[in-house]
Amino acid sequence: MAEPEDRRKSPRVRVNWPVNIVVDDEIISGETADVSSEGVNINCDDPLPMDRTLEIRIAPPGAEVVHLTGRVVWADLSGIDGENNAVGIGICFMEISDADRSFFQEVVEAFLDESN
Repeated sequence: MAEPEDRRKSPRVRVNWPVNIVVDDEIISGETADVSSEGVNINCDDPLPMDRTLEIRIAPPGAEVVHLTGRVVWADLSGIDGENNAVGIGICFMEISDADRSFFQEVVEAFLDESN
């Protein structure tokens, strides 16, 4: 069976960084699963509204917190273990500073360089 085609335009790397998402004045905590310069895959216990622009704060270790807005473009349930479920959420960056986008690109390039 053939592998499904990866439609992503930007390479992603696996990182586990804390994330806070603001939804209707409530903060939902989660963790990144992977990042690129265009978006992020987040795991959290609460589903997020589809097709809404949300305020997101990502806290990479050893770096300043990244503040951006993003739109949920997909979501699915992915079991953590036999009893707990987490929601996997794909977020496309909508508003992000050039410096923060460059930071994500540098992270991706550094991980890719290390793997070669």
